[in-house]
Amino acid sequence: MAGFRQYLRFAERCCARTRSATAEGADASPEDLMASILFSWISLEAFVNSMLITEASSRSRRFDLAERAFLNEREIEFVDHGSKAGELRLSKRQYFPRLDDKILFLLRKCGINSVNVKGGSLWTRFVQFRDRRNAIAHPRRTNPVDLCRRDATDGIEIAKEMIKLLAAEIWAKEIEF
Repeated sequence: MAGFRQYLRFAERCCARTRSATAEGADASPEDLMASILFSWISLEAFVNSMLITEASSRSRRFDLAERAFLNEREIEFVDHGSKAGELRLSKRQYFPRLDDKILFLLRKCGINSVNVKGGSLWTRFVQFRDRRNAIAHPRRTNPVDLCRRDATDGIEIAKEMIKLLAAEIWAKEIEF
C-alpha cells in the first residue's frame, strides 16, 4: 500500500503528462486529469486514515470510545456475554464517515472552530475538489464531468494545503513535500 506522499507523486505525474500534451498542442488526456484528481483525493484520505487515525487507535484519553469508533470507521457494540458483559467496545463492523466529516472532527477536537474552517477559502476549494472527485467516482449521465488541467493542479494544491493544516494543528508539525 502506498503512502500519502506516493499518491501525491502519482497525481503530479498524471498532471505533468497533461502539461506535456498541451505543450505539444494536444488536448489534455481526460484519463490523466481524472487520475490526478483521484490520486490527490486518495493522498489526503491516506493521510487522514493512516497517520491521524493512529492517534485514535491508541488508548489515550484524547479520544473517547465514540470518537475512536468514528475515526477508526467502526461501530460500537454492547457486549452481552462473557467476562466483558455490560461493556461497550469497538465492533468489527465497519462504518464509513465522509472524509470531510473526519477532517472537521479532527480540527474541532484540536480547538479550531468549524464555523471558521467552513467559512474559509481552503474549505470552499476543498468542497469544489470533493465535488469534482465525486463526479468522477460516481458518474451520472445527467451531470457529465468536464475537466481541465487547472482542476488537476488545484486538486494537488488543495490536498497538500489540507495535509499541512492537519499536521500543524494535530501534531504541531510541518509536512514537507
